Amino acid sequence: MLTSLINTLQTVLLPLLANIPSDIYYVDDNTPTLILLIIGTVLMVVLAVLYVVSAFFFMRLFAKANVPAWKAWVPFVNLWKFFELGGYHGALSLLIVANIVPCIGQVASIVGIVFMCMAAYQIGLKLGKDSVWVVLFIFLGIVWLGIVAFDRSVWNDSLAKPALGLERPPSWPYYGSVI
Repeated sequence: MLTSLINTLQTVLLPLLANIPSDIYYVDDNTPTLILLIIGTVLMVVLAVLYVVSAFFFMRLFAKANVPAWKAWVPFVNLWKFFELGGYHGALSLLIVANIVPCIGQVASIVGIVFMCMAAYQIGLKLGKDSVWVVLFIFLGIVWLGIVAFDRSVWNDSLAKPALGLERPPSWPYYGSVI
């Protein structure tokens, strides 16, 4: 399958790249557009893959915390629940997307990211992780999320700040089940 994917990419991209002139002083009218199209397509594919992977990791984490799995796949709802699992109000997740507001938005985004790291710290404690694990979240958040999603740790809400907004009681029939 990987070989067929590589062959397909070669048949699509090589003719496109062949049109890029080698002369530095000559630029065809279509060359900048072609380069931006390739970069944009690659960026969209990478972002889509990262979203699917992170949503799957959120789903596994939410299953440990007894939260419905569908919330992991809905944008912004997954961050809202992440903050609530960390013991913070979910509305703090809106600070991360506040960067569209000029001047104030950048500060709000930084504050939102700080609160997200604090929520990750609380979630790590509830999963039995040491406080040092938050450093991994700060630098490689998706790796941290993958580790806490797939390790054998068990959710214990009494180890840290209590989670907010849990929908299902622990007596739910599928408690602790992971796909």
